[in-house]
Amino acid sequence: MSHRYTYTVFTPTYNRGHTLPEVYKGLKKQTFRDFEWIIVDDGSTDGTDKLVEKWQAEADFPIRYFWQENGGKHRARKLGVAKAQGEFFFTWDSDDECIPQAFEQMKVHWDAIPEEQKSFFAGVTGLCAHKDGTIVGSRFPQNVFESDMFEIREHYRVTGEKCGFQRTDVMREFPFPEFEGERFITEAVVWYRIARKYKTLFFNEILRIYDYRPDGLSATWLRHIVESPRGKVLFFNEYMEMPAMLMNRFKAGVNYVRCSLHAGEGLTTLVKKATRPLFAVLGIPVGIILYLKDRKAYKKKYGKASS
Repeated sequence: MSHRYTYTVFTPTYNRGHTLPEVYKGLKKQTFRDFEWIIVDDGSTDGTDKLVEKWQAEADFPIRYFWQENGGKHRARKLGVAKAQGEFFFTWDSDDECIPQAFEQMKVHWDAIPEEQKSFFAGVTGLCAHKDGTIVGSRFPQNVFESDMFEIREHYRVTGEKCGFQRTDVMREFPFPEFEGERFITEAVVWYRIARKYKTLFFNEILRIYDYRPDGLSATWLRHIVESPRGKVLFFNEYMEMPAMLMNRFKAGVNYVRCSLHAGEGLTTLVKKATRPLFAVLGIPVGIILYLKDRKAYKKKYGKASS
């Protein structure tokens, strides 16, 4: 497949007109220039479109803007992947900061993979750092390391946010699932599906500067688990049949029950639908307790009962 650019840089945004300019500044500083920038606006009402129009008129790289009804990052990503004209798909969130050499460093590592082996790799991934320079989570076992997104977490116990690109054709092969009425699905659903077929090249170099924001996705986990439970049901159901440690599969069973209850499933039904019914049955007592705690916390925080 031919590509117009090396990278498609994808930015999903929703009323982030106050942070989006930082992405634009970061892109202008990149030392590797063969990229397009796709912005998918998830229903913003803060004048993001006017801001982008100004950049489109002055930027020395192509900027393509798409607007959609508010439906969540996974739907925005699906649209971005469909429109991408780059060989590699790199997500640059509206609250991210990347070093100027990020695209260049990733390309160097990709080019180091022997040509006959590249079809077995989904992409490359480096590190994130806090603003003080400390690494987010842990480093990879070796400075350059071949593995996959599941193995690196499960067997090598690598923690923390990481940063990298995926081949655009692989992203199209594994689209994000959608559930009507839900605006969130954990990205791990797709990353672990990719891991079953493709490897990733990991390297211990900082690409992204991590800045925690109180309105970011990590700060709204309670709403995700209560308001968008079916994506989590899917993830934990698939995790139970992955080659993970027994304790982690048990925890997946607990959370599968917990999220299934939020999705309105009865105990008999959720056990029947489980990929590993034993873990689901074992997870029922703790899963029920966590479900009830979620409902109580949700009502306290948002002033309304969960559905």
